Amino acid sequence: MTTNRLRMPDLRHLRRLQDLPYLQRLQHPQVPYRQRLQDVSQRLQHPEVPYRQRLQDVSQRLQHPEVPYRQRLQDVPQRLQRLSRRHRIAAVGAFTIVGVLVGPTAAMASPGFGSNPPVVTEQTASSAAAAMVGSLAQSAAADQPASSSTPAPVDSSVAAAPAVPAPPAPPTDDQLHPLVVTAAQQTFTPSAAQLSNARAIVDAGKALGLPPRAWVIAVATSLQESNLLNLGDLGSANDHDSLGLFQQRPSSGWGTAAQVQDPTYAATAFYQALVNVPGWDTLPLSAAAQTVQVSAFPSAYAKHEMQAGYIIDAFYGVGPYAALAAGLQY
Repeated sequence: MTTNRLRMPDLRHLRRLQDLPYLQRLQHPQVPYRQRLQDVSQRLQHPEVPYRQRLQDVSQRLQHPEVPYRQRLQDVPQRLQRLSRRHRIAAVGAFTIVGVLVGPTAAMASPGFGSNPPVVTEQTASSAAAAMVGSLAQSAAADQPASSSTPAPVDSSVAAAPAVPAPPAPPTDDQLHPLVVTAAQQTFTPSAAQLSNARAIVDAGKALGLPPRAWVIAVATSLQESNLLNLGDLGSANDHDSLGLFQQRPSSGWGTAAQVQDPTYAATAFYQALVNVPGWDTLPLSAAAQTVQVSAFPSAYAKHEMQAGYIIDAFYGVGPYAALAAGLQY
């Protein structure tokens, strides 16, 4: 039993335990040592006492002259609540010291125990445990938030730095281009106006909860219809009454002239028509776009698929146009 007690992590640092005769006294039948340790350990997680007040009460009660020793052992640990693992171990060590140092004092008065036993009083043991609890309170202060009943003082002159959210991850190539791109591709360096219009198209798709594939189809469609420019009435060069980023016609029910020239409205109208196409997200880009636009050149949309993907990537800080879209990134 003595060997087992020497291996206990809460006891091995006590220098008094180097005195073997003293260790032997821990086995005296009048010292309910094992039961006392079990009782203390079972009371370490009481849920009703605020953390800071609990640590203060522990130190005060261990030294109070009017609180009986046995009552202290039973009462004080009830004020311990959800400590971290490290602090719980330290708390067990504090109360174990009380059990080891004070409990054997009754047995030490019995005959047959060493000629010069160490003199340990209840007050000495309580002071030692209180010192350890005070150390526990100091080390735990940095790890535990203050209770709502005893808030820590706040220096109003120092403003807390706002949390900086992590940038969203860009869409993957499989999300942008789930099908193999087979058509010959056209690319160019977009202007600030073209990037701004493309950002409005992507934002509208995000607002509707649509996936990146829908954004690619919409941007590629606008690249073909208007070169990502919000075109007004071009007079004799106008195709009937086609207007805006998607060259939508008010006479065909897309909205008023003012509405179809609003990038957000025009993109939203395009998306709403796109999602009504059966299997739109599994179709080749040109087939999905043509079903919505009903163009005289149904295969013309396919050549803009990679360019649309590069532009969308730029809004996430990646790809060949990332530097150009620095002010438009998510």
